[in-house]
Amino acid sequence: MIDAATASRVDSFQDKRKEALAILESQLLNYRSRSSAILDDSSEPSNPATPAISQPLPRLTRVYATGGASANKTILSLMADVLSAPVCKNVEFDPKTETWSGANWNSCSVGVAYKARWGFERQKDSGKRNAIGFDDFVRECREARRRARGAAEEEIELEEEGISVVASPGEGRGAYERSVSWWQALEDRALLDE
Repeated sequence: MIDAATASRVDSFQDKRKEALAILESQLLNYRSRSSAILDDSSEPSNPATPAISQPLPRLTRVYATGGASANKTILSLMADVLSAPVCKNVEFDPKTETWSGANWNSCSVGVAYKARWGFERQKDSGKRNAIGFDDFVRECREARRRARGAAEEEIELEEEGISVVASPGEGRGAYERSVSWWQALEDRALLDE
């Protein structure tokens, strides 16, 4: 484990492959740190007797990969490990071939549409709907789509939702789980050094 107090600045790596990996890891640790700060941690009980570095972090349930880098399986695998969540891409069904293939639409726009509708419903309703959480709202939307399609009550396959898991967390995720706390300490230290 790296000690944030004794870590030293590195201007460049002799092995450029390590530099590329360090850049990716630092970006993904940043995302993990930021997302952990805003996620609901009610599902992960904390223990005051356990040091913060070993406290479980709130988790993303799924991450969506978009753009050119989402075609790189190594990046997707690293993303799944660092973020400790399955990485998904959008797919669509081709009725002619009866197969699922990569979607030609932007998944970010779907997320923005969910957020817009969630915000609109919360704004227009001052009652019970005003307090609904985003995850519950998305769950309701999925349930409504399932009912509209006449799907059975049981859980439907992700592909029926237009989603395919392209990378899952592996054995390496444990090391990254422990790395988030020292990442945050290093970030704090870097901000003080400015």
